[in-house]
Amino acid sequence: MAPEYGGHCAPMYRMGMEYYLKKYNVEILTSTVCKSIEKNSVTVEKAGEIKKITADNVVYAVGMKSVDKPYLELLDTAETVIPVGDCRKVDKVGGAVHQAFNAVVDLA
Repeated sequence: MAPEYGGHCAPMYRMGMEYYLKKYNVEILTSTVCKSIEKNSVTVEKAGEIKKITADNVVYAVGMKSVDKPYLELLDTAETVIPVGDCRKVDKVGGAVHQAFNAVVDLA
C-alpha cells in the first residue's frame, strides 16, 4: 500500500530482488490495496479505481508495523520493563537482538 516497495531493504538485497523481479516479469503495484485473491486473479483498488488482474501467483507484501500493546500491558507487572524489538521500532532481527542485549546490560 506504500508508494514504494522495499523501503527497508539494504541496497545489496534490493539489487538482487530487482534483478529477479525483472527476470521473471513481476508486476509491482504500489499505493494499491488488495481487495481479494481468487484462483486465477487478484482484485485491487488504486486511487479509488477497482481493477481485476489475471495472475498465476500473487505475493501480498504489506510491510511492517510496530506494536507496543504487549509492552504496555506488561508495564505494571514488574519493577522494570524494557521494550525491545518491534514494540519499539520496526527493524531487522539484528536490531532486536542488540536492543535485548543492551536491556540485559542495563538490568545488570
